[in-house]
Amino acid sequence: ELGLRIERGDDCYVGWVGKDVAHYSWVQHRGIHPITSAGTSVEIAPATFWIYNCHTAHAHRGRRLYPRTLQRIANESFAAGATEGWIYTSADNVASQHGVFRAGFQVVDTLRALRVGQHYRALNRDDAMNAA
Repeated sequence: ELGLRIERGDDCYVGWVGKDVAHYSWVQHRGIHPITSAGTSVEIAPATFWIYNCHTAHAHRGRRLYPRTLQRIANESFAAGATEGWIYTSADNVASQHGVFRAGFQVVDTLRALRVGQHYRALNRDDAMNAA
């Protein structure tokens, strides 16, 4: 997967605290972006970026590294000509949602999927209502 990311031209933003990698976030600018936990994928439009696979090391949480990294990604991407940026979290990842909001992102949509083992099936709004 790392090779695919590099070959595709994705960027990795890394935050260091001393000699520790404290945070990383990946950014995809082209190609098909899988949103596995929603059972779907999207084709990245021109001048659009997708932020994904973000992680803050446990020892460095609470320092707002995540929202600051997201802000830097957005600032650099828009300065380079991007007109739209996307990021997503799972419904139960409240900490990530707080970081996304602190960075200035807004909720645009909610995607839902039915999970069976390791497999996800996208649900449209009608499916979600029928499954509830």
